[in-house]
Amino acid sequence: MSYKFFQNRECEFFPCHKTENNTKFNCMFCYCPLYTITDCGGNYTLLQGEIKDCSGCLLPHYNYEYIIKKLGENKNMVDVYFAKTRENAVIPSKLKENAGYDIYACFDQDYIIIEPHKTVVVPTGIKSAVKDDYYFQIFERGSTGTKGIGQRCGVIDSGYRGEWFIPVTNLNDGVSIIIAKENIDLNEFKDCIIYPYKKAICQAVLLPVPKTMVHEISEAEIMSMKSQRGEGALGSSHK
Repeated sequence: MSYKFFQNRECEFFPCHKTENNTKFNCMFCYCPLYTITDCGGNYTLLQGEIKDCSGCLLPHYNYEYIIKKLGENKNMVDVYFAKTRENAVIPSKLKENAGYDIYACFDQDYIIIEPHKTVVVPTGIKSAVKDDYYFQIFERGSTGTKGIGQRCGVIDSGYRGEWFIPVTNLNDGVSIIIAKENIDLNEFKDCIIYPYKKAICQAVLLPVPKTMVHEISEAEIMSMKSQRGEGALGSSHK
């Protein structure tokens, strides 16, 4: 059998990465097809320089169906990077079937007060990086929206390396408070809308950025381009 997943060559140590005298080898030398996948499922040790020592790997690399499945799951994977600016920050996460990453507030005060119909900027304690084909769009969650806490200003560009700050607006006629400490006497805020610190303050959806080219043309050329609506402004659709 020719092991085509290993650059179409037979590996003398395939499939167990050991010689008869039990000498172990790094999968890097075997050109493992899963080597570059961060979560390959194997038992590896990360060495200096981001090199994997896969000598303890027990994955069934000879299993054709397994390899196809793993490569298929990861071929369209986008690497997203998050870093903490505060130790108690929460790295964004989401279920595989969900669109949005949960984003949590992270601040040093016991609580943040949001006066009625006012906007405050809530720190999150995280920074991010992603390839420039994508950006993060921030949306409010059902848990915030149903409490009258709206989310504003929602674009995080791929090249932004600062801390994420989430502008939120209290749409209620009463005071809203984001409580960080569990031992706060809530009787002091009995007439306020309480939003617990442990619940995500918003959600971030990773969206593609189309590659574009801007052309300056004359107004006449613009007007000559076919359009059903034309110059129809507000109310022109009669909907």
